[in-house]
Amino acid sequence: MMAGVAVVAVLPTIAIFHWNTHHELIRRSETDGVRLANTLSRALSVLRDVPATVENKLGQQMAATATALAQLVDVSQKRGEPTAQLQQRINKILADSIIDEVWISDADGCARLRPPGEAVFCFNPDPKKQPQAHVFWPLLTGKAKMVIQEPRRREIDDRVFQYVGVPGIDQRRIVQVGNHVAFLESLRQALGLDRLIEELLREPDVLGIWVIDLQGKVIAGQARPESGLGKQLAEQQLSLLRNSLNTQATARVVNGNLLHVIVPLRDQSQALQGSALVTLSLKSLQEALATQTRLLLMVSSMVLLLVVVVSYWMAGRLVEPIVALNRASQAIARGHWDQPLPTDREDEIGALATSFARMVTQLQVHLETLEQRVTERTYDLARANQEIVTLNQQLTDENRRMGAELSVVRRLHQMILPKEEDLLNTADLEIAAYMEPADEVGGDYYDVLHRDGRVEISIGDVTGHGLESGMVMLMVQAAVRTLQAVGEIDQVKTINTLNRLVYDNTRRMRSYRNMTLSLLVYERGSLRLSGQHEEAIVVRADGAIDRVDTLDLGFPLGIEADVSSFIAEAEVYLNPGDLVVLYTDGLTEAADHSNQLYGADRLCRLLRTEHHRSPQEICKLVVDDVYRHIGEAKIFDDITLIVIKRQQEPADRPIESATAIDWPNVCSLPSLSA
Repeated sequence: MMAGVAVVAVLPTIAIFHWNTHHELIRRSETDGVRLANTLSRALSVLRDVPATVENKLGQQMAATATALAQLVDVSQKRGEPTAQLQQRINKILADSIIDEVWISDADGCARLRPPGEAVFCFNPDPKKQPQAHVFWPLLTGKAKMVIQEPRRREIDDRVFQYVGVPGIDQRRIVQVGNHVAFLESLRQALGLDRLIEELLREPDVLGIWVIDLQGKVIAGQARPESGLGKQLAEQQLSLLRNSLNTQATARVVNGNLLHVIVPLRDQSQALQGSALVTLSLKSLQEALATQTRLLLMVSSMVLLLVVVVSYWMAGRLVEPIVALNRASQAIARGHWDQPLPTDREDEIGALATSFARMVTQLQVHLETLEQRVTERTYDLARANQEIVTLNQQLTDENRRMGAELSVVRRLHQMILPKEEDLLNTADLEIAAYMEPADEVGGDYYDVLHRDGRVEISIGDVTGHGLESGMVMLMVQAAVRTLQAVGEIDQVKTINTLNRLVYDNTRRMRSYRNMTLSLLVYERGSLRLSGQHEEAIVVRADGAIDRVDTLDLGFPLGIEADVSSFIAEAEVYLNPGDLVVLYTDGLTEAADHSNQLYGADRLCRLLRTEHHRSPQEICKLVVDDVYRHIGEAKIFDDITLIVIKRQQEPADRPIESATAIDWPNVCSLPSLSA
């Protein structure tokens, strides 16, 4: 372990040392390159001062010559000398001076006296037409007394000329002299720079130096013959030099054993005057680095070897008593309690062995106690198991008994639902119904009754499911039919009586079931609604939909002893072809696997599309759509649906005309399993 830690510690140290040393050597080499470049920069500034001085003196002499020529022209004009004689005098002056060209214009700016062989030239003030000569036009207009132009390349022949001009004395004219000063550029670029580079190349690690001017042209430079860099600067290095003119920053490029240092050259005023590339050899530096690295590796290896030897020796001394403890623990685990332990040691191992021996003694006691307790608990578990078997048998018998009772209630539920003839014998209405309980006994309720030409329809939903909900539903069904049989026609009294029945019986049953209930009475097109339940959907023959909210028409039954103050009545008139749909919340709240509810809006969209069909067809379409929405999800609430439609035919049509309908396939009867 210690050897591994030592290796992990030493190897990164060697790598970091090698990395830092390598970068420090490169940094020092770069510093040497910058120092050499700065030497070149100072030398270049000094060398450029010489041509600048020569250029200044030349400009002054040219100005004096131009002034003398202006006076000569004035004297010649006053004497009336011919132009040819004046030209001869000017040619003689040119032969004895540094002036190469003389241009003398007339008052319009056209050169009447010009160098031999030159075409007629007229000065123009437009800089676009004459980028170089337009600066002399103010001499013609009197706005300038003298113009000294810096040396620049002429547009006509690309030669470097310096021009100086003065105005005429006798009349408005331009007297201009020019000098071919290419020698100044050569003097500025080469004066002493190559010699300095030769001296700098005597440095041991300097392989090559090149210098470019602000235009990116190489003005001096060479490389050692044995360096392999060649006599000409490679395009890649030239690109680096030119790029430094744009960035004006020092850069370095390492290429194998070569270090290229690129430094912008500045004069004493920090003005950029070019760029220098110094190529240095890293071979000697890398050899020194390799020697130091080998020495460090040798020392590190010896240290690691020593650490490994010491680590193994110390590990053996530390691990030996621990191995003895491990052997003793394995033997004790196999049941051999008497094992020698190094409890006489005075170090941590001795303390551990003493604690281990104490733990073994306690473990023996606990095991003996545990065996006794296991025996006792086994007897208790056997007795408890027998009791569970007895209770399970009692629960099985009770479940069979309750199942039989639920089966009876379920059959009663199925028996009291409206029969086929109850749905057919409905005056001028056509009715279809569907019911599917979620459990064995559902809490949904609906009924259809006839009396004196009226049709009474009731629909309700008892909270919860199972036997209690089924019993409440049976009580309400029996009470509704009893009240109808005794001739009770007041819906407020009917609903309040049903509420009192549910309230008293649920309290006696110690149950908290309640139910929603709506009563509908139809007679000659008029449909009156009372009681609180889900909203009734009225679909007109033209597809328009009215949704009748029953929230304010009653109160849930079985919560309050008297609900007469809550009961109200709403009336809807049905025209032939109009449709009324009643349902329980199990239909609209049917959810798919993502808990998305079916909803009343989806039901209304389907009814608006299919309202022209018969109630039986509409009932089947709605039920199919609900089950498509549910998919494989479980049904958690009873689903009840009643579809009522006023017939287009007269009310006294034969009832038998409806017997041709295939009732079991179109929802006329509740879908209760046997």
